[in-house]
Amino acid sequence: MAKKVLVVDDDPRQVSDIRFLLESEGYSILTANDGSAGYDMALSEKPDLVILDLIMPITDGFETVKKFGENSMTAHIPIIAITAIRSKKNVSFKLEPDVDWFPVEAVLDKPFKDDVFLDVVKKYMG
Repeated sequence: MAKKVLVVDDDPRQVSDIRFLLESEGYSILTANDGSAGYDMALSEKPDLVILDLIMPITDGFETVKKFGENSMTAHIPIIAITAIRSKKNVSFKLEPDVDWFPVEAVLDKPFKDDVFLDVVKKYMG
């Protein structure tokens, strides 16, 4: 059975690109376009990994990470956060060391190179 990856991003093109990359590696892909829908899907579908955009409408990735970490049913699922915010001009963004980012395992800046992305995914898929 193929391992399941949940992709949570409000950008359809980004989701399509990630889907193509991961399906070509044999993963089964689930998608959601906001954090609330992604969290609900994780509860019902139990993915092996979550790819989570941090900046989204409705429920952003920051709030979604908090929900994942607080629930024993989702806290074990590794999350790879993706964001374009660190590459935007005049925007200061970093993961604060005193903030609990559990269960985020890695943060990738958009746009990311396909091979770097796949290496990170494979690292957490075992």
